[in-house]
Amino acid sequence: MVEENKNAHVWNGTDEDDDDSLQLSDIWGMIWGYKWWYVACVSICLLFAGFYIYKTPKTYSRVAKIIIDDDSQTSAMRELAAFSSSARRYSGINVDNEVEAFASPDLMEIVVSRLGLETAYIEKQFLRTRELYTNTPFNLSLLADNPMSAFSFNVVMESDSTVVLSDFTVANEELKESRVRGALGDSLVTPVGAIRLSPTIHLGESSKPIHVSWVNARTRAKGYASRLGVSLSNKQSSVVVIALSDVFPSRAESIINTLLDVYDEQWISNKTRSARNTTE
Repeated sequence: MVEENKNAHVWNGTDEDDDDSLQLSDIWGMIWGYKWWYVACVSICLLFAGFYIYKTPKTYSRVAKIIIDDDSQTSAMRELAAFSSSARRYSGINVDNEVEAFASPDLMEIVVSRLGLETAYIEKQFLRTRELYTNTPFNLSLLADNPMSAFSFNVVMESDSTVVLSDFTVANEELKESRVRGALGDSLVTPVGAIRLSPTIHLGESSKPIHVSWVNARTRAKGYASRLGVSLSNKQSSVVVIALSDVFPSRAESIINTLLDVYDEQWISNKTRSARNTTE
């Protein structure tokens, strides 16, 4: 009789444990009951991710490596540099100076002027803007010296040759309402000075408004110089690594190549000047 009661007690305890345990079907029922909330959350996340990818332009990187040949060091000094930390600092002075020279806005200013990077052309698209580099429908030219540090305006194509300029700003300050209508290739008198918009081979490919932004070479050079990465491959090397990221890989490559050309020109000029001074 006692054993029967004990067994009954154990059996009843097992039933209670089964009733209290959470079954997989119960979990699935809870999830299925809120299935539309999960679908909505996932859809919203995918929508925001797609919008971010659509709005954010891709960025590409270009890298160049050059060797700085320091002829001023003797072979004994080079050997000593391998063992002495103070000698390494001494032997790296010239190379470090060249690293600073590459990152200087002075050289970049020449690069910006030579490549004509003062002007940026921004096409207004649906919910985003896209910069035009080599496929702009026209190019901006200043017909006189412009004392302004920066200006911008919007361009709307009325036909294949007629354009309307509006929303003029100078140094981020909007000017009074004014509109200028003219033809491509003609001299246009605008609130920001006399300019010319010359047509390119890409004229007619798009009829969307284009925002034209001009910044002087010095200011634009500071922006590019801040994005330029110049460093040594390692502490005991004279190999300088130059890297630049840009939305246009061709522009990043052109900037680096032109920077190397300008550096060579400056180096040759300095050597020639030093030789001339020594001769005199």
